[in-house]
Amino acid sequence: IPEVAREPSHEEGAPLGRLFLAPLRERNFRRVLSFYSFWNLACNVATPFFAVYMLERLGLPFWYVTVLATLSSLCGLVANPFWARLSQKFGHRPVIFVATLGDALYPLWWLLVSPEWSWLLIPIHCSGVFSAPLAVGPNNVVLKLSPARNASPYMAVFNTVVGSITALAAVAGGYLAGAFTGLTWSLGPFSFEVLQWLFLISALGRLGSLGLLGSVAEPRAK
Repeated sequence: IPEVAREPSHEEGAPLGRLFLAPLRERNFRRVLSFYSFWNLACNVATPFFAVYMLERLGLPFWYVTVLATLSSLCGLVANPFWARLSQKFGHRPVIFVATLGDALYPLWWLLVSPEWSWLLIPIHCSGVFSAPLAVGPNNVVLKLSPARNASPYMAVFNTVVGSITALAAVAGGYLAGAFTGLTWSLGPFSFEVLQWLFLISALGRLGSLGLLGSVAEPRAK
């Protein structure tokens, strides 16, 4: 890969603190940061417990859980070129919005899964088709909104803030799982237990994050 010629930047000699504070002074970047922070918080409150639910509550063998995870990854891999074409045509934000909406419904389907309805896990894991824009979307959006030079502070601030919240979300999920122990609610043939309350909170949080994404401005998006 040939090296791209760069013009000297006056900002490269700026103090380190100024470089890392510059992204936080931009309103649009703060909006992106808020959306992905809230989204990762909502997701990772429940994400560590889907496998736990399948192994303990549904009593599925480990190999079957692994096959379902592989199915989700394959669906995302197959759908990736489709999402890439849409991103080139309409921009990253609209595609991320659609994928976020589709993935936000993922925890809701788990409220219907019981040992008798475990076959629903196969179509549920096919929703992995929404995973590709969510995986590559953050880098694409941050790089697109960053200045041509010195984009690294934007990526560093983004990964530091969002990464920390992602880690704390899993801890919060464990705390809530302990707090909800013994809390059950029945609705017809369906019974909601501790982990399903986490799934419901995750779904509501994911849907709520769409309002933050809607305020992000992306040049040439339509």
